[in-house]
Amino acid sequence: MQRNSDGISTPTYNSILKDISQIYENAQIEGDGNWNKTNLFAHWKIGERIVEVEQDKQERAAYGDMVLKQLSKDLNRKFGKGFSDRNLRYMRKFYQLYKLKEVKTQLSWSHYRELLLVDDFSIRLKLESLAIREDLSQLELQKRVKQALSDKSRKSNSESKNESMPERLKRPLMWLYLYRTLQKFSSDLERQG
Repeated sequence: MQRNSDGISTPTYNSILKDISQIYENAQIEGDGNWNKTNLFAHWKIGERIVEVEQDKQERAAYGDMVLKQLSKDLNRKFGKGFSDRNLRYMRKFYQLYKLKEVKTQLSWSHYRELLLVDDFSIRLKLESLAIREDLSQLELQKRVKQALSDKSRKSNSESKNESMPERLKRPLMWLYLYRTLQKFSSDLERQG
């Protein structure tokens, strides 16, 4: 199998580039009626195609990173802005977190990019519903997402401070640290004694 200078298999790469280009070009043609809906579905389909190609390879992370960087270069060259490495990652995550029928066309791609920052499903769903119900702009949603993430982080830190010692020891890294500290302490005592 032939590979390009980045180690990406040429037939596979050419196939994904062609498929994504076709998805985007079709969205451009079909987008006259409801551009937002067409755009969201195109981003989802592009994410789906990226995941399909990555799953065919065993070294997913390294291969996926190379594919996305090369795709970004080639798609931006062909179509202009909109295909940064970061945006392609968002498209991949969009596909991974949402089923196509769950995509709400009341929200824009900018809204979904904000929502994709929230890993917690229930929080993301609440923010999504809030954005639709209150017709939040992308900037308003961005503030709500930051607030939700900040609240979750504060709550998590507060809960870990209130944990009992047995609960803390259930965490493997804490246990490993305690074990190594006790080992060092024991060996220091043996040397002194």
